[in-house]
Amino acid sequence: MPKLSGEKHETQFKEFSKFVSIKSNSKTIFFIGSSRVMMSINPDLLNDSLPEWSSINIGISGNSLAQNLYLANFLKNKPGFKVLFIELSRYKKNRLNNNVAQTLGLINYPDSYYEFIHDRPSVTSFLNNWEYIVWDWLYYIQNNIKQLISPNGIVMYQMIGFAPVYYFNFGKTDSFLSETDLLEFSNGTIDMEAMVRVHELLQGQVKGNYRVIFLLPVTTMEKSELKFSVPIFQNTPMNNKWCYDSSFIQAISHPKYLADKNHLNYQGSVIYTQGLLKYIKSNEASWQ
Repeated sequence: MPKLSGEKHETQFKEFSKFVSIKSNSKTIFFIGSSRVMMSINPDLLNDSLPEWSSINIGISGNSLAQNLYLANFLKNKPGFKVLFIELSRYKKNRLNNNVAQTLGLINYPDSYYEFIHDRPSVTSFLNNWEYIVWDWLYYIQNNIKQLISPNGIVMYQMIGFAPVYYFNFGKTDSFLSETDLLEFSNGTIDMEAMVRVHELLQGQVKGNYRVIFLLPVTTMEKSELKFSVPIFQNTPMNNKWCYDSSFIQAISHPKYLADKNHLNYQGSVIYTQGLLKYIKSNEASWQ
């Protein structure tokens, strides 16, 4: 698979230089998730306060838990000690954008992805070119539509990583995760396919040089997403998840922190990253 040039990498993934410079003595925190992670976690703020760690945002627009876990299994094998923060969202078996695969240097992609999800590896040769074209086209169209709607206010999604938006465009708070949501959905049915994948990754911590922390999105387009994510989250060990306390949920749940119904703006990312920093400082001593 051809590689993108270093200059191209820098434009599409500004933290590429940190990513490729990871060594055996590195201590790296990866944040893996969808555009919600992409727009919520500012690694620069974390790096300023966590000098022993290098924080890298691997937020990718359109990712679900299936792609997040696949990436986590790839990233856990990077050199040094890793902490993998993983967004617990729906489990959809769509694939990564081809440019993402090239930039991160995913091994034997997309066959490795189909093998990971146990989804007929024999069909990959037929689907490869078609899927690459479709995903790249959707990514391109999405950004162009957003530019037409709000040419002066919107920042186009980067391919990977922190992409702040400096405005608020939603006047309600009903999309925020609430304590009532956590109670309502906690005893729901667990998706066993996804749960098996989660357990596989967690079990590898025993002999592996990494730690896994799951986090719930603080916003959602539809509350039905929580029917999937909350039961799995509740059945994940306490030391492998960031449980938002009531003060954090209250602090983040303000419309001025929303770029749209499902994404935080820059102000929201500051509040979210500050909460994340507090969690990391309280728990980093137990990670090694």
